[in-house]
Amino acid sequence: MIASSATLPGSRTVAVQSTQATQQIAYTVAVSPVVPWLAVTNGAQTPDTMSVGLTGAAQSLAAGSYQTSVVATCTSAACSGHTQSVAVTLQVATAPPALQVLSDLLNFATTTTNLAPITQSLNIANSGGGSLAISSVSCEAAWCTVGTVPSTLAAGVSAAILITVNPTTTGPGFFRTQVDISTSGGTGSVPVTLFVAAANSLTLAPAGSQFIMPQGGAPGDSNGAFLVTTTSTTAITWTASVLPGAPWLLPGIASGTATAAAPTSATFSIDPAAAGKLAASPYYGRIEITAPGVSDSPQDFVVILNVIPVTTPLTPQLQPAGLLFLTGIGVNPPSQSVTVYSGSPTQTGFQSSATSTASWLSVSPGLGTVVLGTSAVTSVSANVTGLKAGVYRGSVNYAFAGAAVPAVNVTLIVAASVISPVPTTGTATLSSLPAPAAAGCTPAALVPAQTGLVNDFTAPASWPTPLAIQLYNDCGSAVTNGQIVATFSNGDPPLILTLADPGHALYSGTWTPRKSAAQIIINAEASAPGLPAASIQLTGVVTPNSAPVLTPHATLNGFDPLVGSSLAPGTIVQIYGLNLASSTTQPNSLPLPTVANGTSVIIGGLPAPLFYVSPTQVNAQIPFELQGNQQYQILAQANGAITTPDTIQLSSTTPGIAAFSNGTIIAQHADGSLVSQGSPAKSGEYLVAYLVGLGPVNQPVADGAASPSATLAVPLAVPVLTINGATYPLLFAGLTPGLVGLYQMNFQVPAGLPAGTLTLSVTQNANASSNQVTMPYQP
Repeated sequence: MIASSATLPGSRTVAVQSTQATQQIAYTVAVSPVVPWLAVTNGAQTPDTMSVGLTGAAQSLAAGSYQTSVVATCTSAACSGHTQSVAVTLQVATAPPALQVLSDLLNFATTTTNLAPITQSLNIANSGGGSLAISSVSCEAAWCTVGTVPSTLAAGVSAAILITVNPTTTGPGFFRTQVDISTSGGTGSVPVTLFVAAANSLTLAPAGSQFIMPQGGAPGDSNGAFLVTTTSTTAITWTASVLPGAPWLLPGIASGTATAAAPTSATFSIDPAAAGKLAASPYYGRIEITAPGVSDSPQDFVVILNVIPVTTPLTPQLQPAGLLFLTGIGVNPPSQSVTVYSGSPTQTGFQSSATSTASWLSVSPGLGTVVLGTSAVTSVSANVTGLKAGVYRGSVNYAFAGAAVPAVNVTLIVAASVISPVPTTGTATLSSLPAPAAAGCTPAALVPAQTGLVNDFTAPASWPTPLAIQLYNDCGSAVTNGQIVATFSNGDPPLILTLADPGHALYSGTWTPRKSAAQIIINAEASAPGLPAASIQLTGVVTPNSAPVLTPHATLNGFDPLVGSSLAPGTIVQIYGLNLASSTTQPNSLPLPTVANGTSVIIGGLPAPLFYVSPTQVNAQIPFELQGNQQYQILAQANGAITTPDTIQLSSTTPGIAAFSNGTIIAQHADGSLVSQGSPAKSGEYLVAYLVGLGPVNQPVADGAASPSATLAVPLAVPVLTINGATYPLLFAGLTPGLVGLYQMNFQVPAGLPAGTLTLSVTQNANASSNQVTMPYQP
């Protein structure tokens, strides 16, 4: 553990279990030597997880290194007196205040039928010590406003600053600005984008899922589901289909209708017979959702089937991953079920135990078995006798012999008045029961309840991991106007969980881990107007994995790589990620291929022509067939493995000028030589410069094909050249004959400009402006 003099890190968990699946062990825990800065929370028998964290006393420690141990002692007759120790080291360091910007992009989207203001939280923190003074937080566009800003932040404290956009002032289209932050511990900025669509959009929650099974066995639970949500207030009809290449993936519910208030579920399953014949390896499949009249159709849901060697230890697969009990004082809520799956072809014994303060939580049976093709059902109960109104947390721990101990998170809300039972989620297939409410109760706290991921989880890097949190208040009422932001101790970017199902106050997001970690802490902070923020933590492991993964928001204009910017049909883009190809390849024939060295890119359901592929970067062309002012899904495939999809925004034009790394334009004199400091542009001479992103042209041009030379292709939106703030006509602007996706502009250098460095940019449609570049000039 590491702490500054005023910052406490999250707790750590330690699994405690018996080596015999048929025997539970009673134990006690002590800290030796006893220290005031360490706290341990644990149950009394296996399987269990100890939570090891710092107390407030750690904040008064001087800088230095401190050590102790946590000692578990067996009290059962079979191993009485046997001990196990875990060494604990605390490093205390002092540090000056430091601004940490936790939000990398605020992305707003709505439709022309719903122009109400939209608010999201910009999250910042003091990652250093002392007190961070905040000088200003401001937005650079009139359609974007900043809410209340704290004047200071103590060490380790974060703040959620409300950023509101007003679509009524923009009209339809895509808009980008940024919020600037100035503090005593540094400055920062966060891009803010607003997309006002003329048509409704579609979202899948989550964006993918994974199944695990031993070779020759079967997935523990072979059924899966995901929510189909939309921004439409009227019903849209969607259709699901399993794409070729995954014969083990079977469709379930293949069509349905959804509205913004009532999402519906698409279902699927893994064919046990087909899966049982597969060799040990990961397998990938896609389910495509299409909907007429929706701007971002189609949407792909990624399914990963991980067949592991039979010698790999199995961990219990639990459904659901979290439980939420709602009740009034003195009224025991109905028990709920947790199903235990194995997938092993042989009989597997399991243990279960409940951990909670005041011992209000119980599970039965404590011992059981699971065999292939069946599951075991455990009953989880909450006894509120003697409990006051409030929020209580607990966990139910499960274990096979010699494996990890995943824990189902349990949240109990005891309201001051009687309320109806909470609708249970089970899987992503949710019922249409109304959310409960407590009459005569004034809420004072938010209560986030994790229901999508077990504690002490194991998540392979690069694969989609669903996160799902139900958000209620302490009166037991659903909170649907909140925001939940998940942050990750391994350095992965923060993730905003969006409201996927208003009827169940279910917020959902898909986390794709990018960095492996022996232990990772997920902190989910919930905020809502009128109530203080609240957070919950999960701990687990991210295991190394060589699967491909896209970097979020990292599909960028080839000549103007601005994060959060939109792109135009036909644009050459740079796509960043990890494991995107096994080696570097640059196709050298036309038309460009859509598969190079086993790598392909799908944008809006269409294959993209490839200029270049490497493990960390792919250069591709956005298909001309896609439309501006719409959002589309992008995913990459590398030798059969598929990334979690990302989203890109298209506009009709997004010009970018080719320039060297120092910002100097790449332009040619009439003899073909480059403009440079040693050979500057001259007054009156004719130059050629190159661009991407000028958008649709006046004739059909096939994706990846050489641009025509007999009849030149010119953009539908006429570009305008600006030099030192003044506009000048272009002699020609259009696709460069014989090349793919590259535009050029021919212009005459104006006379009468001062010698030195000129500043150039290109504008289309009045509001689509390129990067600014410089050009050496000599009259």
